[in-house]
Amino acid sequence: MQNHSEQKRLMRPVFYAVTLLCATVLAGCASSTPEDPEKTSPAIAEAAPSPASSAPLASLSPSAEDDTSDPLIDARYRTVITCESEEPMEAGDKLGDVRLVCKGINASATLTEFRDAGWRIEDLKMTEVKTPEGTIVVPLRLTLRKLF
Repeated sequence: MQNHSEQKRLMRPVFYAVTLLCATVLAGCASSTPEDPEKTSPAIAEAAPSPASSAPLASLSPSAEDDTSDPLIDARYRTVITCESEEPMEAGDKLGDVRLVCKGINASATLTEFRDAGWRIEDLKMTEVKTPEGTIVVPLRLTLRKLF
């Protein structure tokens, strides 16, 4: 059994890798400028959500009866949503493979799928939690914005 300092030492490269990946993803979004500068702050967006981010799924898609609609693609541009990881990350997990649950658009997808559908990360919150078995896991909470 590993002690706490050994676990921290082993998790350090994971946190560095996740931080580097997030910085890379955010750097790709730096060139896009929103129409309204106030919308860049996730705190403002959460305090006063846009109609698209709080609307039910049916209003985001062209037709509610269309079974081929995809809420990730059909969401309006500049929609801001907050998602949480379905399962906390563990050592060895890739950030792009973490499944996110987004109640604002009734969708669940990986970060890679969100990126492919035109979503970009605005805010990323990570916390370190120790399970009863002694394993360190990292739950995620992300704020995403639809850019294209």
